[in-house]
Amino acid sequence: MIRLAITTGFFILASPAFSQEPQGAITGTVNEINGTVADATVEAKNIETEVVYSVITDAEGFTLSQLPAGTYEISVPPLGWRTARFVQPNVLVEPGQTVRMDIELVQGNLGVIGDDLAFLAIRNKYSGLQG
Repeated sequence: MIRLAITTGFFILASPAFSQEPQGAITGTVNEINGTVADATVEAKNIETEVVYSVITDAEGFTLSQLPAGTYEISVPPLGWRTARFVQPNVLVEPGQTVRMDIELVQGNLGVIGDDLAFLAIRNKYSGLQG
């Protein structure tokens, strides 16, 4: 019976050491033309494992902590019609390190449905033509 207790104690003490992976973090802010964005989703997709980690920003920004070391694709989905989707590939997270990433969202709409950057580019291309 003593032997069983010693063996069980060994596994309880040893298992946390074996399960820990080298981890890092990504922290920063998400900004648009009107300032820092609260309630935006920031996603980090591990390129190797395809596991996606996400966090919702607040007035102070965001922190994705306890990320396994690796290379990530960071993204922020569009904020309705206001902004375009943000994607930053190949962000390296190293063990014990925190990557600082301040994200600037590109204005996706000028306030009217259909008045987005694609239509603005087309309008500008043909603006000098006389009808």
